[in-house]
Amino acid sequence: LEGAGERGLCAGGDIRALYESSKAKGDLGKILWREEYILNARIARFPKPYVAFMDGDGQFDAKDLARLAAIIREADLAAGWRERRADPGYRLVIAGVFNFLVRWLYGVRVRDLDCGLKLMRRRVLDVAMPLRARSALLNTELFFKSQRSGLRVQQVPVPHYPRVAGVRSGARLVPILRAIRDLVWLRITLARRWRPPPTARAVAESS
Repeated sequence: LEGAGERGLCAGGDIRALYESSKAKGDLGKILWREEYILNARIARFPKPYVAFMDGDGQFDAKDLARLAAIIREADLAAGWRERRADPGYRLVIAGVFNFLVRWLYGVRVRDLDCGLKLMRRRVLDVAMPLRARSALLNTELFFKSQRSGLRVQQVPVPHYPRVAGVRSGARLVPILRAIRDLVWLRITLARRWRPPPTARAVAESS
């Protein structure tokens, strides 16, 4: 993967470019989604047994994936929890309310729900597919499906850094209400359309 600027990944610039292209009746949207589907297909067929992801806005250091690798032998989904959150106080309040709603609606109880640093075995994605959530709810769906499928979930502390790219929108009323709406919608959708695969079992990695 290559970024358009000095960073390896972008945070929001692609959305702005899509918006401007759409206003000008350009075809950037078609190009982006064609390439997105090609990338998704390659990931689905990729033979490596592990998948990792992290936020691309500078909140995490890729070197800290080593902390997750250290516990993956005893886990199917290894996630970080932020030791000292580099967020404003109001963001901590909003996150606390969101985590309470997730625990209540989904029964998911983890120390840090939305830490954007994760390492997982391929079986986690196999169990979780198709992923219906987007954006902030992706973590909720991964934890929910993993726990309901009997897969092992572990967390380890990782450093957290101030965001250096992108724009925070979660503190505004409209995005908050939209997130609550999507949280309820996703729970109803999963209850109606998803069941844990009968063959989903955590198998410890042989030494």
